[in-house]
Amino acid sequence: MNNKKIFSENLKRYLYENGKNQTELARELGYPEMTVSNWINGKTYPRIDKIEKMASFFGITKSDLVEDRTTRPLPSNITPLQKAKKLPIVGSIAAGKPRLVAEDIEDHILIDDNINGDFALRVCGDSMIEANILDGDLAIIQRDCSIENGEIYAVALNNEATLKKLYKNIDSYILQPCNSNYEPIIVKEEDNPYIVGKLTAVVRKY
Repeated sequence: MNNKKIFSENLKRYLYENGKNQTELARELGYPEMTVSNWINGKTYPRIDKIEKMASFFGITKSDLVEDRTTRPLPSNITPLQKAKKLPIVGSIAAGKPRLVAEDIEDHILIDDNINGDFALRVCGDSMIEANILDGDLAIIQRDCSIENGEIYAVALNNEATLKKLYKNIDSYILQPCNSNYEPIIVKEEDNPYIVGKLTAVVRKY
């Protein structure tokens, strides 16, 4: 592929991965939309300063935009997504003391289509570190799941929510942290706990 085509393919990929289109890119970087369209269609090639600005916008290196990635082998511990889907990130959930979940879409994330999930919540706190769920991770949550004792759920109580292992008794729930520094939370049925959904995956950015 020539340089224009390589740049075009890379730019389209990073736009897709970031949930952006050419109009949004042009507006946010202050470029004419026709100029961006020509780059995407492989008609023209941008100046180096514009490539650097786009790389900064996507949080990648300049070489990620200009080098041919189709012939570069992936590291052995990385498997490419065969089919992806986009989920909304709708707020934060505590891995510690319960805190409010903001049901507003902050952003979107691409995950493998084989992972069950309806939305993602950003984890705050360290109460689940022994389950390898860390502060800043994205918890993928599936709604309308049956309760299985010992599985991890997002649970809301009085408009606050937390991520814990869940155990259901006759008239109560035990929300069990995965950190020995935290005590279990006992929730009675009359407290009307709401099971937001089940944890199906954790996404971590490095």
